Amino acid sequence: MKRPPRFERRDESLGEIPQTPSAESGSHAAGIGIRVGRVREARATQVSPGYKRTEVGTIPEDWETAPLGGICSMKSGETITSADIGDTSPFPCHGGNGLRGFTNRFTHSGRFALIGRQGALCGNVVGVSGQFFASEHAVVVTAFPQTDILWLTFVLGGMRLNQYSESSAQPGLSVARLLLLDVAFPPTKAEQRAIATVLTDVDALIGSLEALIAKKRDIKRTAMQQLLTGRTRLPGFGETWEEDRLGELAKMVNGGTPPTSIADYYDGHIPWITGADIEDQRVAVIRRHITEEAVHNSATNVIAKGNLLIVSRTGVGKLAIAPCDIAISQDFTGVIPDRNRLLADYLFR
Repeated sequence: MKRPPRFERRDESLGEIPQTPSAESGSHAAGIGIRVGRVREARATQVSPGYKRTEVGTIPEDWETAPLGGICSMKSGETITSADIGDTSPFPCHGGNGLRGFTNRFTHSGRFALIGRQGALCGNVVGVSGQFFASEHAVVVTAFPQTDILWLTFVLGGMRLNQYSESSAQPGLSVARLLLLDVAFPPTKAEQRAIATVLTDVDALIGSLEALIAKKRDIKRTAMQQLLTGRTRLPGFGETWEEDRLGELAKMVNGGTPPTSIADYYDGHIPWITGADIEDQRVAVIRRHITEEAVHNSATNVIAKGNLLIVSRTGVGKLAIAPCDIAISQDFTGVIPDRNRLLADYLFR
């Protein structure tokens, strides 16, 4: 019979768990709660000097608010057929989901913001410049003279415009509705441009960091191919590698689900996970805790901390190292290596 380790859910930082208060102490606590609530409410209504409260939030006193229609115009692009789009024509053709290809004519010249009006990326915002063709699935945003287009592109990108799409089989945005959305804006174009410059610099930094991360990942991938196959040996290690079946090097343990009809089984202290709980090669969330009785009376098994978890059913192929002693569903195979011959971390990598 399986005897999992006993589990205790503790948080020492919280100290002792307080006992149920008496009626008198409860009344006193309620009074304190009311006062604290009023203080928080008062703080929430306070506005820092130099700022004001508006329908779009707290903004600097010299900033203004207006509907988008007061600072820019919006218009859908033109119809184009697939036959008119190729790979070698001179002008880029932008649609609702980004660049569609190239064509022999253009509809716009200059700097604009484009909003995906229909498609999977409905509400997506990009900045474009030069001569290009905008299809009917893209909304072309033209800034009025007092508005910096790059600043406006950042503003639109932060508004999560996809939330305003009309629900249907094919999500779509209404230009008329977008133009009524209120925004806050600095009073001068110079301040708008300064804000846009800072954000552009941040984007450039993020781009360079992402490129560096991609390069490091390539280096790691190459190192793994060399080190994990024995083609490259680390200094100080010259022993001959062994070859054996995984089943001879580790114990494979399957999981299971305690009957969900017995609610008491899911009111325990033993973490229990399914394949859906694995994200980015780790146990991202533990949604349920089961009892020792649930372990004894079902096919689930408790995998000790530090062993390998492989999702072999729903979400097949996902991996994680058990962050604690943890019970697994039938989605998993737990791999418990012979510690004298193989490390779980080595298998995981």
